[in-house]
Amino acid sequence: MKRLLAPLAMILVLSTVGAGCSLLSSDDGEIEVLRAELASLREEVVGLSADIVALSVVPAAATTTAPAPEVTEPVVEEEPEVTPPESPVDEPVDEEAILTATYGWGPSDEAAALQQVLGIGADGWYGGGTRAAHVAELDARGLGHDGVPTAPTTTTVAPEESTTTTAAPVESTTTTVAE
Repeated sequence: MKRLLAPLAMILVLSTVGAGCSLLSSDDGEIEVLRAELASLREEVVGLSADIVALSVVPAAATTTAPAPEVTEPVVEEEPEVTPPESPVDEPVDEEAILTATYGWGPSDEAAALQQVLGIGADGWYGGGTRAAHVAELDARGLGHDGVPTAPTTTTVAPEESTTTTAAPVESTTTTVAE
């Protein structure tokens, strides 16, 4: 019985190999189609690589050390025109009094006066840009932040998380604060 199995197994192996050879063969048309598809895919990869390089380049002027939290201002259908108060040239402006005054979030004549003292666009709207410039000027002059309003708590975009590292005498701790 073992003598019959060996030739039978050999015939089976040879027939399988013969059938397999015909499966592996292909015509020139198929090869050309595959080559064309490969060339197309290579072009797409090169294009995507160029896009990645272009997107990864950040202009030097736009580089910041820490991302500022995104705060959206309330949507106002019609913005009232705010005319900044005119001050005579003879009358000096008490910049410290303007900087330390108490402000509310939104439009006001006082916000326009503050914006003029800060040297930013005076549109009369106390928003995120005015707040940032206000806090920076108060810090530069060593004044308190008592009159600086907090940003509204209702936003349409979730705030980004920022990481703050606080150094303790023995160890350092990283705290994540949602702004």
